[in-house]
Amino acid sequence: MRLLLPLLVLLVLACTGTTTPTDGPPAPSTIEAPSGTAVDELAMFVLAVYAPEGSTANLEAEAKQLIGARQPGVQIVAEAGIGSTPQSPEVWVFSPPMAEFAPPDPQQLRYFGRGLSEADAPAIAKSPSVVVMTWFVPSKQLTPILHSATALTRDLAASSGGWV
Repeated sequence: MRLLLPLLVLLVLACTGTTTPTDGPPAPSTIEAPSGTAVDELAMFVLAVYAPEGSTANLEAEAKQLIGARQPGVQIVAEAGIGSTPQSPEVWVFSPPMAEFAPPDPQQLRYFGRGLSEADAPAIAKSPSVVVMTWFVPSKQLTPILHSATALTRDLAASSGGWV
């Protein structure tokens, strides 16, 4: 019993800590990965934006423009070059047929959708087009490029009224 009270006090103190909210996005990591075969390899990630029904936006052209402006060191590969061996860092930007990159259905969005309204799920299912960005970057540069790529994807979706 003597040990239980101090442990209970420590547990309460540990669980009542507060965090300070920050203004703006987190700062990019400055930690360098050590050299070696694992970190010298390419990392790959895929981001996509679904256009809303009735949209006249050319998401593919807008995506290429944003990437060129924000990631000048990243080579943009058009659909004709897709499938070749990636030359890092590069991004493949293309608009596949919807049958090949269908939007998530409302049931999937119940579990994986974040920040969506009740009206968004059926609207996403009716999306007429998608732009897909497949990124290939050196593992050492993954954190800052991923951070920038997600921000530009969010901006592309916001400007078109689409969804990531």
